[in-house]
Amino acid sequence: MIGDIENMEGDVDILVIDNFIKDKEMLKELSDTTSEFWEKGFSWWGGWWNSPAETLRHRLIQYIWSTHCPTQFNGISTQGFEHWVGTYGPDEDWDNLNIHKDKDEEIWTKSKETGEGIIVTPKIGTVFYPIDHDIDGGELMIWQDDEYPTMDTPADIILPKFNRLIIFDASKWHHVKKVTRGTRYAVAINLWDEMPETFK
Repeated sequence: MIGDIENMEGDVDILVIDNFIKDKEMLKELSDTTSEFWEKGFSWWGGWWNSPAETLRHRLIQYIWSTHCPTQFNGISTQGFEHWVGTYGPDEDWDNLNIHKDKDEEIWTKSKETGEGIIVTPKIGTVFYPIDHDIDGGELMIWQDDEYPTMDTPADIILPKFNRLIIFDASKWHHVKKVTRGTRYAVAINLWDEMPETFK
């Protein structure tokens, strides 16, 4: 089920909200691709209730999940937020993102060594497109079935549109299609009930 803020009620598999950020100054800050915000690497923030939102990344998280939290998620609980940026395109390190589930990478890596392959997934995933980019490709594909999909398996396909917020179940298989022109800029935010081992 794909919904928007105007007509969704109850459980939401995928929520897409366009023109999400109304704060023009914040959008201007986010558009500076040379800023610290766009530094690569995975980070953890324990939320505004533990420490002030001092970075732009933290202020964005608070904007999404506190001050402008979609009504469907009012009262949602979390221990904190895993966050990172993704830049994909012909001139970047990667032009796509393989089919995967978001997971605690530390637990996954250690358990693979013993043959278990334990997947611990976040509570919920968020993708936001803060750059008014001009690209071909880069669509987000999300599969609802638990079985590992192929590119022919029916999926929800969401365009990487400027100022679009996507909230979805990051434990589902998902994939970023190949960007064939331009650079796709996105920030990803996962909510966790417990801090992943990766950050301990």
